Amino acid sequence: MNRFINVVGRSALNRGIIGGVRPSSLLSSSSLVSSVQSSTTGITTLLPNLANESLSYQTRNIWVFGKDAVSKDYVDPNAPTTYQIKTIYGMDRVVKGRAGVKRLRFNGYVPATITGGGLPLRNIVVEWGRIYGLTKTSNFYKNRKYVLNMNENEKVVVRLAHVEAHAVSERALFIKFVRTNDDPATIESDTLPHITYQQALDKIKQERIQKKRDFQQLLKIDLTFKPAIRKSATA
Repeated sequence: MNRFINVVGRSALNRGIIGGVRPSSLLSSSSLVSSVQSSTTGITTLLPNLANESLSYQTRNIWVFGKDAVSKDYVDPNAPTTYQIKTIYGMDRVVKGRAGVKRLRFNGYVPATITGGGLPLRNIVVEWGRIYGLTKTSNFYKNRKYVLNMNENEKVVVRLAHVEAHAVSERALFIKFVRTNDDPATIESDTLPHITYQQALDKIKQERIQKKRDFQQLLKIDLTFKPAIRKSATA
């Protein structure tokens, strides 16, 4: 308050007038201070004990990304790393074409194919009810392995490569499987695909780092020496 009074007093003296009053008629500094303080008593009465208490304003906590977030290198120790191999029952498919596929879908089947392994393409059908059960139990994902029980007399370990789903109902319209070299009699579980993919990336990264280290070691070899020249006896 005193600072405000001093600033007002200096500016008034510099201009020579305050509110149209000449400097000769200015009040003394003590009377000016008392008048300003008396004018502020109405404000101080609205906030009792303002000098002894500090006002606290409610602030909003802002979550800052990178400060409170979990780092990318964090690995949940309780997260699963393997999954159980599920069995899908299928049958050989004879009908082909758009009309035949529509009839299969109408009767509750999904057309599918098996490729890879150096064998010819094999057309099969699987029941949509079994696929629907796997999707609802979170057991139907791309790049996972499954055991196809064909015609109740043949088992083939395949990997889910592609699924074409309906845009609205999300029903599978076409499924593509790829053969693997696993034995259906012994395979029970496998590592999750994203973990296998990350391990492959880490392996490539380590190989690149090792190549750089080997190259740095080659650069440290001293090649400034001169080979000794042996003089011939005739010279």
